[in-house]
Amino acid sequence: MKDERAARGPSSAHITDLVSTALRQEKLGGLCEMLRSIAQSCKADACLLWRLAPGSDLTAQPPEGRLFVLAHQWLKDDRLWASHSLGLNSVTGDGIIARRPDCVPDVLNHPRVDATDRFFERTGARTFCTIPISFMDGQKGAVNVYRNVLKPFNDHEVSRVKGLAVLGAVALQTIRNKVGSAKESMRGVVQTICERDHLPLKSLTPRSS
Repeated sequence: MKDERAARGPSSAHITDLVSTALRQEKLGGLCEMLRSIAQSCKADACLLWRLAPGSDLTAQPPEGRLFVLAHQWLKDDRLWASHSLGLNSVTGDGIIARRPDCVPDVLNHPRVDATDRFFERTGARTFCTIPISFMDGQKGAVNVYRNVLKPFNDHEVSRVKGLAVLGAVALQTIRNKVGSAKESMRGVVQTICERDHLPLKSLTPRSS
């Protein structure tokens, strides 16, 4: 029986990994394209989408929690900052709490920015702007655009990013809905495989991404 199942195709664990990876890539790809468009609209070198981490509390005194990178897009290279996080006492955190955009004209000469932070040292970002947003599920976050040259964002560019950031929150929900539909379709495929190979359905259920 073991050899027969092996001949039929990949193991249940392997199939589950492929399904989960595909769904994650679909979601991430859509977000990155959205961020690329925002960056290009204001001639920025990068655009990061921040989201309030689970367990954070903006109503606490002082506010508690951190921000994590939900998605990012660099136009000149492929720096990965998925593990980077920010405290709520940062410029981005303050923007979210105050519900207003904020710009840093010069990272090296700003009293509330640590220019020696690993993020700025490795990316070379010299100026940035943060736009607070609300996701469709009510959670808070921000869209940040960065430039590696000392050219602050003007009011027109900030306004443009602000408009696109709002649409970005809607786009994220659309992507999530699409992924949800894909998962439902995949469950049908998984059930067929389980019935064919006499496997428990739970062993092939795609993991959430």
